[in-house]
Amino acid sequence: MRMVKSTEEISGFKSKHYRRKQLRVHELVPEIQRKRKEAEDDALPGEFDIYPHSDGTFHIPLFSRDPKTGGTRVYADDQIESVYAGPLQHSVLCNGFVVTEHQSSRIDLEKVQKAGLQPGPFLGRLKASLQPLPHPTEPGRMVHPDEVLAPIVKGRKIVILGDTANSSGIVRRAQNCDVVVHESTYVGNDIEFSHGHSCAAQAGAFARQVKAKSLILTHFGGRFPVPVCKNGIPTAEYANSANAAQEELGEQGDVILASDLMNVELKSPGRTVEECLFHPISYDALPPDQRHEDAKNFVDAE
Repeated sequence: MRMVKSTEEISGFKSKHYRRKQLRVHELVPEIQRKRKEAEDDALPGEFDIYPHSDGTFHIPLFSRDPKTGGTRVYADDQIESVYAGPLQHSVLCNGFVVTEHQSSRIDLEKVQKAGLQPGPFLGRLKASLQPLPHPTEPGRMVHPDEVLAPIVKGRKIVILGDTANSSGIVRRAQNCDVVVHESTYVGNDIEFSHGHSCAAQAGAFARQVKAKSLILTHFGGRFPVPVCKNGIPTAEYANSANAAQEELGEQGDVILASDLMNVELKSPGRTVEECLFHPISYDALPPDQRHEDAKNFVDAE
């Protein structure tokens, strides 16, 4: 078991990236409520509803088509490739979220020298396009990205679940993630699960099913004294639950016990987990009569 704490408050990170305008999603509408919601259309000005794909999950738009120019408006940090939500079993409607980074690479200066190139805007265009481009000073010569770029690094993937007694609705989207954040409310019996919550062993089983590298347990039930761990070691009252989660997850990954304002770093060249969080900007730029329809068109396209 291990736990990583941060000396920097999360609010400090947010202030660094905060943007005043936001993408305003009114509601993630389950399929069974689609007809009612389309008839009511009770979203406020500038807000819109998102409807599910055939597998029941929701694609949160990170960009939107501009009806006038045909271009796109970006709502998120350019490190983010996708954000999906998926239904969880609880006493009320509840969703989990899957956030995935774009794959990334960096310019290898040794390769640049061997290719006879100089640092400059051309290398930036080559990195952004990942397509061969004409050499800036040698007509007829094409420069391929692998001539100047280091090996591509796969983007990280984080799964954050809300209250849940069954998370099967998000399993497909959550596959091969780096970390799962999962509740651990109960010790574990059928009566407790009927209230829509999980135990630590259930969280470990889900993390194993989606091939997670790490599992962060949170939302501990009131029967567990706070904190549930000290210096990264589970307290006696929580030890059995923590061990059950680790046994379910096996050698596939680590189990981490969450605490307030915890900072967990996901290893990736030059970045930490905080730098890949979703930072939306405005949807208000769309004309009022096209906002809702544009949103529906976006989520209907996989």
